[in-house]
Amino acid sequence: PKERLLATVVRHQGFRLGILPADGQLALPVEGGRNVGAALQANVFERLQMASLEAELVTVDIFDTLATRAFLTPAAARDHLAWRLQRRFGVEGFAGRREEAEATLRARLGRDPALSEIHERLALQIDHPDLDATSLADIEREHERALLQPRAGVLAAFQKLGAQPLTVLSDMYLSQEDMRAVLPTGVTSAIGRWWISCETGRRKDSLDTWKQMAQEQGRAD
Repeated sequence: PKERLLATVVRHQGFRLGILPADGQLALPVEGGRNVGAALQANVFERLQMASLEAELVTVDIFDTLATRAFLTPAAARDHLAWRLQRRFGVEGFAGRREEAEATLRARLGRDPALSEIHERLALQIDHPDLDATSLADIEREHERALLQPRAGVLAAFQKLGAQPLTVLSDMYLSQEDMRAVLPTGVTSAIGRWWISCETGRRKDSLDTWKQMAQEQGRAD
């Protein structure tokens, strides 16, 4: 439509584009800002429905999407695990050591390392008689299992949408086997396909991942 050329012309001339609010204020909200209120008023199902219109494949993340921890950030959950290890075994600096081990292995392997790989490296560094790689990994799995809760509203919305079983795409050190062990049953039962970076070598923040997925689904165009 010709009226849409107005925005193109305005930007081409170096001017700022905005929409004055209906209440008469002389203010230019960021582009799309006028739609924020309407978007937030929609419930989870309606938002998912709008986001997935005409989609042939919908992928979702797991953590903070289908399940949540009892902490606002992964770092806080890791600090809590470190506190438990310090109290029970006298292990100092676990959170920093684990972060370093994961980063080092990611650089070396060229992919996200799995939990077992991380703790094989950690066990050598900690060198505690009661903490080998297996026991360290088991403690972290137990910790995750205790913290994780299903996001009932999101799961119900996907079920209403008819999108189950879900395809999950997660950048994570927990393998599919680990995920099944730590996630609530209501989450695992909703998932039909698992694409996890420590197993596939693909991350969501890589453009190649999406190109490869499109090719595999016959949508390379």
